[in-house]
Amino acid sequence: YTLNIKPVHNKVDMTEKVIQFRTRSPPIDNVAKLLTPVNAEAGHEEIINLRWNTIQCANHYEVFQTTDDGEWERIGTTKDNLFKQKGVPCTEYKFAVKTTIDDQESEMVMFDHIITLPSTIIHSE
Repeated sequence: YTLNIKPVHNKVDMTEKVIQFRTRSPPIDNVAKLLTPVNAEAGHEEIINLRWNTIQCANHYEVFQTTDDGEWERIGTTKDNLFKQKGVPCTEYKFAVKTTIDDQESEMVMFDHIITLPSTIIHSE
């Protein structure tokens, strides 16, 4: 929201003041239910497309991927409910997403399935 404060009387020497603010969002009890379904699919040129449901009043979303040792690593942040990640053929990927609403982080929501990029076939002539 934006609040404009300006004098009512013409004889008052005061500059207009503009204040921007935002109201707090209602508490969200089950972020996992609101984010799902979360989907990942292999696209063209080894790009993995990740999508999830938009949550009203979300500040941003953080996207995670498992590392070789099984730990979660943040690979990006977005304000949209879509994230694209470049992949490597013949590699398995597992993703998760969490959101921040009014500076409160949600739990991590894992994608339902593992994505494996198909191998690239090179034709020789």
